[in-house]
Amino acid sequence: MVARFDALTDAITKKHKEASLLAFLKMDDNPDTWTMIYSSPEVKETEEGKEYRRNLFKEFAELLRESEKSIAYKSSEINRVGIFQLDNHIVIDALKYKAGTHITELTKMNGNMISEGFITISKSA
Repeated sequence: MVARFDALTDAITKKHKEASLLAFLKMDDNPDTWTMIYSSPEVKETEEGKEYRRNLFKEFAELLRESEKSIAYKSSEINRVGIFQLDNHIVIDALKYKAGTHITELTKMNGNMISEGFITISKSA
């Protein structure tokens, strides 16, 4: 999975230099699948921010489909994509970790228990 996360991170950073957080987390409610969490200053509750978020979701869905073709994995391995504002609690908790961190011990983030995680982009707000 690490190669896939690196490939997704590379693809995202090429187009979205403003990305503040990209994390891949296994959460307590889905311990066998991953959740992708993304945040940047452009994700806002304005109409422009909502449109940006919709476009990001489409783009990320396409990136996930493309990475599925290039790297062998089960399609259910990344089952959720969260695109959040910088002031979201899970984003605030995840930004405490540096890019390159591999979380291997149970860790609480915004009430979720994270059993494993990779923080591939992390820039404090």
